[in-house]
Amino acid sequence: MKGKHWIILLVIGIVWFFYWDPSYWNNDGYNLSSDPGRPGELSLTNPNNIVLAEFVSKIGGNEDYIIVESQNEKKTEYWIIKQKAKKNEREGPFNINEFEKRKMELSINEMKFEKKFKK
Repeated sequence: MKGKHWIILLVIGIVWFFYWDPSYWNNDGYNLSSDPGRPGELSLTNPNNIVLAEFVSKIGGNEDYIIVESQNEKKTEYWIIKQKAKKNEREGPFNINEFEKRKMELSINEMKFEKKFKK
């Protein structure tokens, strides 16, 4: 009977390994996860694992756009990423005033940050 328990635990472990998603946030293949080279720092990647934003402190999105606040020791920057563009159009960095203005131009001024991450 003991051998069967180990097999069951092994199967559960394998399933967990392949289906566990370590992302802090995801939206249609875009993932916010910890940067392996810099533990504790969050990076946004596209479905091809290309880094679009680093030092992410806030994030939000809908089916068309992702908005990001990135914050390091020196400055706070804002980004707008168009998801359905062929080359994942990324606009920015913006300061807060430029960011709010660009959101209005894109008619996404109602979009808010969904998640906030402490530094």
